[in-house]
Parts: sequence; structure tokens; C-alpha cells
Amino acid sequence: MKILLSAYFLIVASLAVLGQEPGASKPNKRLEPGKEAPFNFRMIVNLPYVIDFPTDSSQQTDIGKRYDSILAKHSQLDKDFDFRFQLKQYYMLPNHDNVFVLTLKKDKWRAQYFTTYVNPAADNKSLDVKFVEQQDVDQSGVDQLWELLAQNDILTLPNQRSIDNELTNYVVDTVSFVINRQKTATTDGVLYEFDFESPEKQRHYTYANPNEYFRNYPHVKALANTIINIALIRKFLKQPISSF
Repeated sequence: MKILLSAYFLIVASLAVLGQEPGASKPNKRLEPGKEAPFNFRMIVNLPYVIDFPTDSSQQTDIGKRYDSILAKHSQLDKDFDFRFQLKQYYMLPNHDNVFVLTLKKDKWRAQYFTTYVNPAADNKSLDVKFVEQQDVDQSGVDQLWELLAQNDILTLPNQRSIDNELTNYVVDTVSFVINRQKTATTDGVLYEFDFESPEKQRHYTYANPNEYFRNYPHVKALANTIINIALIRKFLKQPISSF
């Protein structure tokens, strides 16, 4: 997996050095010579941002709705935006859950990161979940982070349920001359929910345990893109890539 990730990052880095053709009408934001490039890549960001995404029948999870209602009350959450992306990570234990938020307002990006703080509720039958903003998010490279996520189709990736037919291996039985389908289901681990929102529309999709599924089904590109997008966000947050 580490070899695959390294190879993919090299490909992304190679793509990132490509700029606009001379005379292009859109303005460019260029890395100044001598300054260190975020992620150690050199790239050009085209401005202004025009972000659009498809809508489909995928619905937001119940826990996603609950977390949104809790976060909406947080005084530090950016609520004025032209576009917002959230990556929610749900673990078996809710005190490990977290939400990465990326907002765009007037062509300016801002990243935020919230972790959960969980206490038993007064009835001892439910959980009182609060979010704590992590203030040490380095904003340098946030423009490039979005460009790399967009290059990896984060806006248009299908929901995991819609690619269920691709999550299949075939085994040939030369004794009875039949072809058997093998599917591997993984239920314990992490659920990732990708949320996109503009003033006009929303989109949501989820992936459960994408690393485990990719080990079994390395031919499914949507899984590969999902793993890279999660890894990019972890790299931006200076978190270990190998730990998800």
C-alpha cells in the first residue's frame, strides 16, 4: 500500500507542475521562486474558483445529520461560504470521531479541524457529543490541497454502494467448470462521509474501510481515489498517512 501511495503521489506531483498555456485568459497564482512549495510540489492554481458537483440519490447518514446540527452551534465554525466540503470520520468509539472542514469564500480557502469530546448523557443511555476545534491547522498550502483533491475526482466519485458490483473477485473451478464470485465484507473499522454544500445544493457519499476493500479489490479506481484523497487531507493536517 505504501508503494502504491508513493507512486500515486509522484504522478500527482508531475501533473501539478503543468500550468496554463501562454496567453490564457484566467489569472494564475504562481509559487514565487525560492519559496518552499506546500507538500513539496510546484503548481499553479487557476483563479477564480468555479466549483460544481453532481447531485444524486445518496442521502446523508443519520450520524452525519446529528454532527452537523451539533457543529452548527459551534461559534468557531465557518458558516458564511460559497462552497463547503467536510470529511467526517466515524470510528467504532465516538470519542475518536473527527470532522475536517474546508470552506471557500470569495476565492479564499480556510481549513478547520474538529475532534469529538464525549460524555455520557444524564440518562446514562446516550452520549453527549461536543466538538473541539483544533487551532493549530496550518493554512499554507490549502489552495493546493483543494486542487489535488479535485484532480482525484473528489467531487464526482460514486457512493460505495453504487460500485458494489465491482467489489467482486472471480474464481474458476476447473473441476466442475463453473465461475464463482467471491465478495469480502468488512464491517469493523472507519466510515468516511464526504459532504459538499453550496447555497444551491448538497451532495453526500460514504466509504467504509476503503483500505481493506482496496487490498481485496485493487482494480477499483474509485477506492484508489478515495484513499488518496484521505491521505492528502492527513498530509495537510500533518497526521500519519499509514495510520488510517
